[in-house]
Amino acid sequence: VAMVAAEGSWAVAYVLFIAFVSLEIPLWIAGVMFLLLLSGHFVCALFFTQGFRYLQWSELIANGLTWFIIAVTGFWIHRRAEGGTRKAFLDTRQSIQARLAAHDENDKLGK
Repeated sequence: VAMVAAEGSWAVAYVLFIAFVSLEIPLWIAGVMFLLLLSGHFVCALFFTQGFRYLQWSELIANGLTWFIIAVTGFWIHRRAEGGTRKAFLDTRQSIQARLAAHDENDKLGK
């Protein structure tokens, strides 16, 4: 089996998507991880691939474009989920405040 520049690119894509969507880490850490994985894969692909050298740059560009699209999609999904979580937290907080206010009012009326 010839080692080509696209070897392992789907594993990197999966790790990127999981980092942006499923993990509860700040987006800047996911972005740094994206840059490290991207640059590490590019360097390894440039130095260690022997097969199909004439396709190497087109494969690397295609991998980079794929990973960029995955990163943008993951960023968008993460922001949407974060907004939903924040809204649920605020709704819960308002409900608790209303319940406490009603409890205080009942205590005042009971005295």
